[in-house]
Amino acid sequence: MFFECVRANGVEGVTGIVIPTLNPEEPFIITNSERSSAVQEQITFPSNGLTLSGVVHRPADLRPGEHRPAFLVLHGFGGNKNGQGQIVMAEQLAQWGYITLRFDFRGCGESTGEHGRIICLDQVADTTSALTYMASR
Repeated sequence: MFFECVRANGVEGVTGIVIPTLNPEEPFIITNSERSSAVQEQITFPSNGLTLSGVVHRPADLRPGEHRPAFLVLHGFGGNKNGQGQIVMAEQLAQWGYITLRFDFRGCGESTGEHGRIICLDQVADTTSALTYMASR
């Protein structure tokens, strides 16, 4: 769960991912994306004749040719791949050893397409294209 809080566990202005624990002394921990050593790669991929923009986050210890599980980090309506929530989530997953792709849906951020036209089925098609792209890597 992504969470932004003003004060948590004695830390001011924390932005990160909240992870519940079983310890009543510390009921949750908050991770911070600034600790990540993930490698980021700017990419583009096709979706129904449009070009979508994305960023792949790879763990720093990923060896050439090695395959690992991957996640897609999607933004909400009117957002883009560079929202704080998307960056924190992608960085944290990479820190945990996963490959992640955060991308702009068509018409959002740096992707091509009519800006302001947000259709759910188009976003499903873009997500399918993102999965196809990641599976080909």
